[in-house]
Amino acid sequence: LPNKILVQWDGLQMGNIQLPPNFPHDKTCGLCGKYNLNPDDDFYIRNGPTDLTENAIEFANTWALSTWYIQCPVVPLTPTNPCDNFPERARLAEFLCSNHLYKLPFSSCHDTVDATVYYDNCKQDFCGSEWRR
Repeated sequence: LPNKILVQWDGLQMGNIQLPPNFPHDKTCGLCGKYNLNPDDDFYIRNGPTDLTENAIEFANTWALSTWYIQCPVVPLTPTNPCDNFPERARLAEFLCSNHLYKLPFSSCHDTVDATVYYDNCKQDFCGSEWRR
């Protein structure tokens, strides 16, 4: 892209936008934030340049765009655990995430880093991954 902007997308759920170091500050918005090294002003919602939110889900919902072939659903502001909807995936997620996080090399860090949040996130990611369906 012009100005050496790099945009990558995995075709499903992962996107990456890289701006060059000399890109002008305060010239971006949306998921890129304002690109001014101030994370406190990155969550401007789409409907107004002065409307800020602290809720990442509300922020993302305002920037979601539907296409002619896919309706972009509004995500509930209160997160849900996908493992609650797919108990068969939850059992496999518990097994796989436990095997990865509670064995070497990660188990050697557990005295310093509590693995619980990573374990819970691993399970939710596994249960909610679209590629598995």
